[in-house]
Amino acid sequence: MTGRTGLLFSLITAALFCGVAAQTVRECENVTVGDIVFLVDGSSSIDDKSFQDIRTFLRNTIQGFEIDPDKVQIGLVQYSDDPYPEFQLTDHRDKNSLLAAVENLTHRGGGTETGKAIDFLQEEYFTKEAGSRADRRVPQIAVVITDGESTDDVLEPARRLRQHGVIVFAIGVGAINQAQLITIANWPSERFVLTSDSYQKLQDQTNSLLENVCLSLEDQTLALVDRFADIFFLVDSGIASNQFTLFRNELFRLLNRLEVGASGYRVGLAQYGQDVRADFRLSTHQTKQQIVAAARRFRLRSQTGQPRNLGQALSYAKENFFTAEAGGRAEQGTPQYLVVVAGKDSDDPVFWSAEYLKDEGVTIVGMDAGATQDALDRFASPGYIFDSSRVTLLFSVFTSQRVEAVTEDCKTANKADIVFIVDESGSIGEENFRLMRDFLHSVISSLETGPSNIRVGIVTYNNETTAHISLNSFRDKADILQFINFLPYRQGGTNTGAALHFTLKNIFTEEKGSRKDVPKVAVVITGGESQDNVKEPAIALRRAGVTVFAVGIKDANKTELLEMASYPMFVFTVDSFIKLKPLKETLQTTLCKTIIQILVQDRERDADAKEGFNLLNPKGVSELSAQKCNAQM
Repeated sequence: MTGRTGLLFSLITAALFCGVAAQTVRECENVTVGDIVFLVDGSSSIDDKSFQDIRTFLRNTIQGFEIDPDKVQIGLVQYSDDPYPEFQLTDHRDKNSLLAAVENLTHRGGGTETGKAIDFLQEEYFTKEAGSRADRRVPQIAVVITDGESTDDVLEPARRLRQHGVIVFAIGVGAINQAQLITIANWPSERFVLTSDSYQKLQDQTNSLLENVCLSLEDQTLALVDRFADIFFLVDSGIASNQFTLFRNELFRLLNRLEVGASGYRVGLAQYGQDVRADFRLSTHQTKQQIVAAARRFRLRSQTGQPRNLGQALSYAKENFFTAEAGGRAEQGTPQYLVVVAGKDSDDPVFWSAEYLKDEGVTIVGMDAGATQDALDRFASPGYIFDSSRVTLLFSVFTSQRVEAVTEDCKTANKADIVFIVDESGSIGEENFRLMRDFLHSVISSLETGPSNIRVGIVTYNNETTAHISLNSFRDKADILQFINFLPYRQGGTNTGAALHFTLKNIFTEEKGSRKDVPKVAVVITGGESQDNVKEPAIALRRAGVTVFAVGIKDANKTELLEMASYPMFVFTVDSFIKLKPLKETLQTTLCKTIIQILVQDRERDADAKEGFNLLNPKGVSELSAQKCNAQM
């Protein structure tokens, strides 16, 4: 009888699993890889029945994923007063083994120190040694499940985990502290925080969790995909032999560390003196072996006594190094770098040649192999000067997303409410929207953001308008920048006017964090002509005291841009998405100087109003009369 009962239970369980899998695999069918760690509250406030419900919830959730060392890995930590590692990401290589481990979980009991447990995840689970594949650009997810308020701080541990690149979900059961859950999870809370009245009812949330986790895995996979770069090295043919040896040895090391090749980092190499010679172009070699071999054959031409015409070389680079015919992938959104190894100051002017090249979206890196700092300053992009020819220093430049330094102007322009209104219509395309994300990331990382400083909101629009970040959503810049990396692209129409109206009525409000005493700015970024009227909504926005900037890309309508912007000088246009990168500095400077001007005008107006009040105030009048009498005496 016992055997039949056990068999019946197994059949029922299998049927339930199959039902869940049938419902959820479709939702997760686009998920290919992910590292997911569950952090499960095992405190004494949870009874044995509820802990069994947790096991059931975990099993049903796991059914939605394809468990494999090369696909989805799952780890689990149970915590109370202390965290306990139940199993690591690499412990179970298939679904059956993983499900058996979940079924054998033992309820441990104790207090509820969630903050300590979150730190434990970062230190002991989301590391390469513990099986995390973050260095291979695999999405990282943590799911915190708790039924009570933590007795320790969760704010800083959760912030550190998110800044570590982990997307955090928080699931609260029963009488939970909602504010604490929101503090733990990523934004927006509507997507990353789930609640349930009981562990039994938590089963109803399985599909909701799977849908959101799978959506996050897909978004993160797209955001983390390595876009590589097109890198051209331009070497002064007259540098000293010891400098050339150092450069060449370091170049070999760099090439071996990078994934170079036709589908990875494309590399070109040239030298300049009186003229330019391209030893090989971006499209010349297809494999790492071929590129490294060509670099080993690289030798400098002897040009003793000949001029070093770097300005001419930069002009040549603009016309020849990064074109599609030469293997450049600028139109695909691939970053472009020209690394200049300079042995002495140029004998011809370099400034304008460098500026024209930067206008094409190329970042110019200046490497010192004997040139002066002043010479490097004249052509290199801001922040890309190195006092050495050791090109291995550039590894992180090519492989990591840059966080921009806050300029002096923007340090002074430290108080404003800025909302970015971003076109996500179908005419943009996935690659170009990625460039728009990069542009947003670059602009916002250059601002002095914070609850008491610059507050940032982000709205995207197509046929509909979506508020992704309100002005009071984030306290930390790192969280904003992480969110931008995963900003979804949905395609659709181009209703810019509706987006302006939505922003005025739904974002520039006290409820959404807008402040009365600070400058208000809207930055519209669009790549096409609006399908609705923009003039009236823009007038309403400006009448409400919002200064409007308009950034038009490629097919944007210039008349509409002028209708939206507060002044013609606040209209910026570029003819391709790749040119958003060089536009960033101009927009940022104008934006910050405008905020400073508004702040000064507000202070002067307040001072005038105060003086007027004193003149109308009897006490003020008497003081003024006394001053006049004293002056006459």
